[in-house]
Order: sequence, then C-alpha cells, then structure tokens
Amino acid sequence: MRWYAERKIDAVKMIIDGQRPSTDLYDNIFHISDERIGHPEDCKIETVQDEMGTEQEVVVLDQAAKDARLAAEAQAAESQSYLNKLNQIRNVRQPLLLEADVNINILFDTDNDISLPSWKNYRQELRDITDNYKNEDGSPNESALDEIDDILTDISWPVKPE
Repeated sequence: MRWYAERKIDAVKMIIDGQRPSTDLYDNIFHISDERIGHPEDCKIETVQDEMGTEQEVVVLDQAAKDARLAAEAQAAESQSYLNKLNQIRNVRQPLLLEADVNINILFDTDNDISLPSWKNYRQELRDITDNYKNEDGSPNESALDEIDDILTDISWPVKPE
C-alpha cells in the first residue's frame, strides 16, 4: 500500500535518516489519508511513475522492516520477563540469606561446630538456586523459567537446618 506524501517527501527522508522535522510536519506525514503509517523505520522512499508517466517519490510501508522491528521488540520484552522472574527469585532468597548469615555468625561465635556445616551448606544452596535458571553464559534459561508459575511453590527451595 502506498501513501503519497507529495511535498513532505523530504521530511520523510529526514525521519528515515534519524532526523526529526517539526512536530506538526511529522504528524501530517504519518497521518496521510487518515491512516497511520507507523514507526519511521517501517518506511522507505520509492520512485514510481503515476498514470501520466511522471516519476514521483512516494512513502512505502516496508513490511519486512516492520516485521523485523516488531519481532525484535517482542523478543526484548520476553527476555525482560525472564529477567523479572530471576529477580523475583532473588527477592525471595535475600531474607533467607540474611537469616542464614545471622545464624552462621551466632554459631561461629559460640563455637558450635555441629550445626555450622549444615547452615553453610544451606546458605550455599540458596546462593546457587538461581544457577538452575541460567545458561552457562549467565543469560536466563528460558525453558527452565517457563516452568515457573509461582516462585514459592514451583522452585525447590533448600530446607532450613534445625
């Protein structure tokens, strides 16, 4: 589908080149024929011949560019949701780590060698819990995170020592 921009072609070229024309000109370009073209990166300029054989520059929707941009935006949003899940795990884990630290310090100060190793193991298991949901390069493991609906019940949290 083509939108004829007539004298506004230069402004469209500015937008495609990353420059910003005045707001009123920008709004007029992207509301041609009461239809919104969309994101400037979705447009390209083509030279076509009209019915009388005159060459004319027109603004054309570049569907491939639009599809690629939308796919990249969707992937970025999905990646952000995985990072949010990892942050939720960390938020639940943080007070448990603080409690373990306090108990380890108390046990260390009282020379209680019987319970100290179990608290150290518990603390290390808490620290390692996010490793189950990350790839080797540190990026979120999407397939593992997809299985989590409820942070408290769907994750196998380590058992606190007695």
